[in-house]
Amino acid sequence: MKTRILFLSTLIFFMTCCKKSNSNQDLVPFAQLLPETEFDGTSTKVKNLGAVNFPANTDFAFAGEVYPVNLQTFGRIWDFGPSDSNNFRFHQNTSSMARVAVGSFDHVLNVPNYWLNNTWIKVAVHYNNTTQELRLYKNGVIAGTQTGVTIPSGQRQNLIIGGSNWGGNFPNSAEPNTIMRTRNFKFYLGKISDASMQELLIKQ
Repeated sequence: MKTRILFLSTLIFFMTCCKKSNSNQDLVPFAQLLPETEFDGTSTKVKNLGAVNFPANTDFAFAGEVYPVNLQTFGRIWDFGPSDSNNFRFHQNTSSMARVAVGSFDHVLNVPNYWLNNTWIKVAVHYNNTTQELRLYKNGVIAGTQTGVTIPSGQRQNLIIGGSNWGGNFPNSAEPNTIMRTRNFKFYLGKISDASMQELLIKQ
């Protein structure tokens, strides 16, 4: 009887371990900012990671925690884009609204009542290249979706955090630098299942 119980316990242990180890095997981090980082709205604090890119025909995800101190309209959380309005970006848009946008305004996902100052918010953006769906999460819950989204190669390169390259100028005074704190910022490549996304958010 003891041997049988020991065998079952061992089997359950290995099944649990395998499940945990496999659930995130599709997540491949390609850029991250750790540990906690503070942005005070000045260009000297903006993180320009330069030629960070994610290839075409690839799923993409971002997850992290943001503590808005004084987000201003168009204030960037992050911004991919080489110049002009050729950007893939995540930012505030009018008061408490969050926006994830591609290009000038080729694809726009607006989510009202998203931002709240002086509060840690678990945020995540997920792009499914196969279904062309863009998702925005807040505190582990889907806050908004946009379908039919394509992200050209120009919007998949040159990563700026806390500021913008809009108009080809860095830093860009027309797009205010962001006053916020961040932690656990990570960018991922690869096929990302809903289960993996939820696990990622829980682990933040």
